[in-house]
Amino acid sequence: MDAVNGFADDLRRKGRRDANDLLSPYISTAADDDEYSYEDDALQHGVYTYYLLEALTNGDSNEDGWFAGEETFDYLYPLVVSFESTQHPQEYDGWPGLANIVTWDAPVVDGPDITGFSVPAGATAAARVTSVLGQDYALQYTTNLKANPVEWTEADTGAGTGGEIILEDSTPSDDMRFYRVIILP
Repeated sequence: MDAVNGFADDLRRKGRRDANDLLSPYISTAADDDEYSYEDDALQHGVYTYYLLEALTNGDSNEDGWFAGEETFDYLYPLVVSFESTQHPQEYDGWPGLANIVTWDAPVVDGPDITGFSVPAGATAAARVTSVLGQDYALQYTTNLKANPVEWTEADTGAGTGGEIILEDSTPSDDMRFYRVIILP
């Protein structure tokens, strides 16, 4: 966990049981209960989170194809402490054997690749989009970006061909329209 403050009290209720005595799943925290968990702009994450994510790529020390909590902790601990000497990740391991972490690659959906947009005087507004075969696209517009919520009106739709498609607004009658191209579900 990267949110340390307050979590330690929930994890270890004073006078009841010490966290090390808990018979529970594997828990790793970003810092000890009396320390801060630091963030760094250059890492674009908390220090612990950055090295945890790196460990989920490089931390399979026994090379069995699984990333275990214990392996990721062994990987990230020296890196976190080396980066920020006042932050010491903690591990509470009440899990018998290795606590394997299930990982997967989330599907990546790229936004539309808009290659051009034009509105010649007195003509149709047109967006040129490099499309993906089988993916549907919509050209939408609004006249007020400050509205809460912004209301988008569909001007045109088109099916992806794998090449460039053109989406048009044949009635750009307002003084000002703001456009976007979206991928339809």
